Amino acid sequence: MSNKHRKIYEKYHGVIPQDDMGRTYEIHHLDGNHSNNSIDNLKAVTIQEHYDIHKAQEDWGACFLIMRRMMGDELCKEERIEVARKAGKVSAQKMLDEGRHNFQTLDRSSYNFFYKTEEGKKIRVDKNRKMYADGTNKFFDSDDCKARQKKIIAEGRHNLYGGVTCRDMNGNVIQVKREVYTSQLGNMEAWPYVSINSKEGKKRKMLMENKKNV
Repeated sequence: MSNKHRKIYEKYHGVIPQDDMGRTYEIHHLDGNHSNNSIDNLKAVTIQEHYDIHKAQEDWGACFLIMRRMMGDELCKEERIEVARKAGKVSAQKMLDEGRHNFQTLDRSSYNFFYKTEEGKKIRVDKNRKMYADGTNKFFDSDDCKARQKKIIAEGRHNLYGGVTCRDMNGNVIQVKREVYTSQLGNMEAWPYVSINSKEGKKRKMLMENKKNV
């Protein structure tokens, strides 16, 4: 995020103050428009005040980003989990509304080679969209999905909560805590978990698909 608004605030009001913990105040856009950097639209607030403002507005995406900058025990674990869940749902809903979500646009079945062909992908997309429109899919609103996501968030494995999406030794996609991922030593080929975007991760995916297509 650009610091242009902070520089503008400092130009008119001098150095931005700090709270009792030594954290610099945040600059809040009063009208919610981050492109409006008029000095009359900028206000210096503590990070807790900034969080409370956006929570009152139910702006969960902003709450999540502010929460990640917070230190100490301002928020209990339960509230952190709830904010992460709501922010994730808002993000997913926005992509769904815009037709950009993987569920609507891509093949989500790595177990069926046909769905990776152009013809199969079109059929899968049509099926996905119909299930979403009919409310019959188990991707977004099912209790099982919510429970699973809540468990991943609670365990600190969700990407929204500092987790890393990896592939295990068998090529399966799994989410692990960041500290688990970064604590791995030695050659990456021997790591239990590798990034899905890494060369080793793509290699494991290919090996897994080749085994299934044999």
